[in-house]
Amino acid sequence: MARNNLAAAHIELGNLDSAEGELKKAISLDPQFPIPYHNLASLQAGRGAEAEAERLLTVAAEKGFKQSLDDRVIEKVSKAYAALQSAPMR
Repeated sequence: MARNNLAAAHIELGNLDSAEGELKKAISLDPQFPIPYHNLASLQAGRGAEAEAERLLTVAAEKGFKQSLDDRVIEKVSKAYAALQSAPMR
């Protein structure tokens, strides 16, 4: 849980690579804890890595994670933002 929380702090500071590393460490320390999978999925969705995000969301759900309405809204906003970031400027 501590690594997951550290990752959240890195995300707030914009240190996405560090956040990803902490989430992967959290998963390796407790592979049955679903929250780091979900958070890593959100990070990947924000980066536009849709297939990896979907895979991680599936793993999180298999491990017992249940998305709240807020989580689903945040996920959709992250995906929309990623799409805007990759769209060509006019």
